[in-house]
Amino acid sequence: MRTRQYAKGNAMIGRTIGGALMGVEGYCVRIEIQIGFGMANFYTVGLAEGAVRESKVRVRSAFMESDLYFPQTCVTLNLAPADVRKDGSSYDLPIAIAILQANGEFRPAVQDWLDETMIMGELGLTGEIRPIRGVLPLVLAARRAGLKNVIVAPENGASKGFLSIARRTCAKRMNASIARRRCRNTLPEKRIRLAKYIRKTCRR
Repeated sequence: MRTRQYAKGNAMIGRTIGGALMGVEGYCVRIEIQIGFGMANFYTVGLAEGAVRESKVRVRSAFMESDLYFPQTCVTLNLAPADVRKDGSSYDLPIAIAILQANGEFRPAVQDWLDETMIMGELGLTGEIRPIRGVLPLVLAARRAGLKNVIVAPENGASKGFLSIARRTCAKRMNASIARRRCRNTLPEKRIRLAKYIRKTCRR
């Protein structure tokens, strides 16, 4: 297994945006990952319910199966707003990408792109990205918040509602090929890995 050293005093932070439902209304959830020091542990704060707390198991397994580095130190996950309960498995993918960012897998400029992107998806133990329920209310919430992009599972991305709401990326696996939709609303022929896609998209 690959190891990685973090300089003392330089805890790494990764941020992404997910979505949650309150009744039939969607709202944005800020997901923050800090990779710090100390014994290997994974702490979750921000009123996370059972399925969200179980996310760490699915994410860790998906990283291993996708040949991605999962930190072997203290990891803290914060879900904001902290006073609203969060439930469901849609946080798996944004948590995973926040960990990649905190790991230094992306250039610092990538954070600007992540700050205008809502990410939704459940992870299987093999790294498969699975669909979630209630996607359209979440995408509408992203639009109200001024976000420009969404990342979802292919089954969720099939909805025509996306075409008039936000730019869409459909991802099948953590390390598998994906199709991307650019500002010109064209679908390029080349298919690339999820991490590589994010790096290339954010080069400006």
